[in-house]
This record gives sequence, structure tokens and C-alpha cells, in this order.
Amino acid sequence: TTTTTTTTTTTSPDGTIVPGLPITVARRLMGSASTKALTSYLHQSCPSEWSALMVGSRIDWPEGTVSCEGWTSMAKCIRETPGTIGYIDTGHGHQENLEEVALLNSSGLYLTSKTAAANGGWGAALLNTLPTSAEADFSGVSLLNQPGEYTWPMVTLSYLYVRQTLSHIPSKGGTRSLLKLFLSVLVDGATIGEHCRRFGLESLPAGAAQLSREGIDVITVGDADAPQWSLESNTMRGAGMGEFVISTKRLTSYDAYTQGATMDEVQSVQADARASSSLTNARVDSLQERLQALETLVGKLEATIVGLKEQKQTNPGDDSVNPDTQEVPNVPAESTETV
Repeated sequence: TTTTTTTTTTTSPDGTIVPGLPITVARRLMGSASTKALTSYLHQSCPSEWSALMVGSRIDWPEGTVSCEGWTSMAKCIRETPGTIGYIDTGHGHQENLEEVALLNSSGLYLTSKTAAANGGWGAALLNTLPTSAEADFSGVSLLNQPGEYTWPMVTLSYLYVRQTLSHIPSKGGTRSLLKLFLSVLVDGATIGEHCRRFGLESLPAGAAQLSREGIDVITVGDADAPQWSLESNTMRGAGMGEFVISTKRLTSYDAYTQGATMDEVQSVQADARASSSLTNARVDSLQERLQALETLVGKLEATIVGLKEQKQTNPGDDSVNPDTQEVPNVPAESTETV
């Protein structure tokens, strides 16, 4: 799949361009492919202003730039500080609704990544640089500033390194052939294209996809008895229910099963919570009743003490009335329990 790197313009928090607003440059803290793509593009486009010494996945940035670790931090830097310009993968930038700078491509056209994508400009970068054989040397492949009217100037390619012989992988359960099926799905635009677009990526154009399939074909499983995995996209009556078949048509049934199992667990937890709540409420009611009994008893004791003191004041010489030694009713043991 291909992805792109873009820059964002100097804007206010609401996304409008503000002339004369001081510019803050945000850049990645650690090494990144985005930094390599941006610095390479700047050097190719204006070498007198951006030297080869300033090209790489991690460079010595000038003083005054703001470091941001990862794309989420970059998006935050751009959004929260008015006048900030930075760079971020296209998919992430669009998801964050960041404003985008129109870049100059090798054909002299200023365009945004959205305009390029709408005119096939992402995949066009691959047409002029890929080898003709999957077994050829790919070390010199570069998708930067490739020719074409709508070609986006900063395209990067996601790729996988896979050994041509898979004998190092345990063969149990058809894991080797499953890997080959997985690779085939990755280059199948009909299967993965929708998922790519969801994350701001673009599936491979036909020529590049065919080259990838040729590369997958030369990978050897190394086990003549290994089961062959297949993908059911259209109904395969009977066979679609067999072993070693991954079905995109039957995911709905599995989803329904997992959702049902999850709901059973949720209902069980809710029932436990209700039972626990009922028990707690019963204990609270019991404690409240006992507290009321204690309050009533305390009230009686206070009334008794007041009465004894009044009698003492009325008959000061009567030693038989002594509130300090007067017996009072015993407090029931259960009424003195604390929680």
C-alpha cells in the first residue's frame, strides 16, 4: 500500500489563514519515515535552501523548532498553537481535519494530496520507479518527485520482507501457506482497498500489485503436504464451510455469535450486580432500623437523667436520688454493634 506525507499551513485555531502570524515549525522528535520524505523533497525541490546535510529520518534541526514525539503529538502541536506548520502522514492529517499546504510537484503543478489522490496521483509515483521483476534489486526505489501531472511528490511505500523459503516456520496447521494467503490479500485492491481508504492509504495500482503477486509466487512453502488456505469472497457452497477457508461472507454469523456471548456475559454481570445491590440495601435497611432504636434509647436515657437532676434540685438533702449512681436500662448488645 502507499501512503503520503503532507505539511500543514499557518492557521488560526479555526483553520483560517492569518497573514503575518508568526510561524512555529513543528518537527518529529525521533527518527521517522515522514521526516526522511519531507527533508528529501525539500532538498530536491530547493537544494540551495535545503542542503543534503539536512536530509534523513533524523536530522539536526535549527534552534527554535518544536519537537513532537509521534504523529498524535504532531497533530496536537499543529492544532493547539496558532501559526504552527508541521508534517504528518496524510491519513492522520485528514482524520484530524488539519489544513493542508499545496505542494509543487515535478510537473510544476501545485496540488494537495486530496487532489492528487482523486486523479490517481498517489499510485502514479510507482509507475516510473519499480523494477520489472519481483526478484530484482529494490534498494534504489524512490517515490519522491516522480513525473506526472497529478503525481503527489511525497509518496512512501509500505512493504514487507519475506524469505523466499518458509521452511524456518513450523508447518503445523498450514501456517506457511496461511502467510502466503495473507500476503495475497494485502496486494488485492478489491479485498483491502476499502480498508486502505479508511485510514487515508491507497491500495497498489494494477502494475505494482501484479509485481507483488509474482513475488509471492516465488515463495516456497517447503512442505508438499501443507494444506492450502483459501479466501471465500463469493459463495463456495459446501467448500466454504471447510477447513483452511477464511470466509468474508460468514463473518456476520461469527459476529452474531460473539455479540451473543458478550451479551450473556453482560447480563450475568448485571444480575450479580443486582443481587449484590439487593443484599447491600437489605443490610442498610437493617442498620438504619437499629440506628433508630439506638436513637430512641438515647432519648429515653437523656430524659431519665434530666428527670433525676430535677428531683435532686427539688430535694437537695435526699441522697437517695443521685443521677451519677442511678441505674439505667442495659443497652441491648445488638444495638451497640458498629459497622
